[in-house]
Amino acid sequence: MLWREGDLDPRANPPRPRSSSYCSVRWVSRGGTLEQALEDALAALAPMQADLAELRATGGRFDFFAGLFSQQTMGVVLPPALLADLGAAGVEMQLDLYCGGART
Repeated sequence: MLWREGDLDPRANPPRPRSSSYCSVRWVSRGGTLEQALEDALAALAPMQADLAELRATGGRFDFFAGLFSQQTMGVVLPPALLADLGAAGVEMQLDLYCGGART
């Protein structure tokens, strides 16, 4: 999903220009863990660090979103090195936990 500031928002009634830009990319990791998915995504984004730094410097935000679904209590441990790499890349991490319900 992608839109740019100034594009018409077709969901608005009446349609009006968007006030910000937005891009969303669904990431499929080679591994089955959140940790591996984050490591893979950071590696894929490494060549774009200058562009991402410019995005942040001009008021933009860059984040990873993960939805975790479980029927029971669970935990996720992210090692300090990975957290440091996320921070160095300027990534904000969003985690949504969905417990006990079916994924829709």
